[in-house]
Amino acid sequence: MRKASLAAFRAPVSTALVAAIGFIPAAIATGTGAEVQRPLATVVIGGLMVGMVVSMLSLPAMLLLVVRNEKPKVEGEEEVDDFDDHDDDPAHGHH
Repeated sequence: MRKASLAAFRAPVSTALVAAIGFIPAAIATGTGAEVQRPLATVVIGGLMVGMVVSMLSLPAMLLLVVRNEKPKVEGEEEVDDFDDHDDDPAHGHH
């Protein structure tokens, strides 16, 4: 469970960090057009970091809410798949 959690955590964190690191040159630029690039890069870096933190906090919380609201499976009861379209089931006469 811990390995899966770390793997799920690693992908979005590394993606956001790499994107933010890519904007650092624009954030510290001093050449032509830097007065436009610096504030824009700063906002993008901040947005990436805030978005990453919010998603890391909110997604597990939402998952807990969804899991809590699921009905417990009764032993011996067949699981119902609401999304099964029965395309391969000849009993439904679609063929």
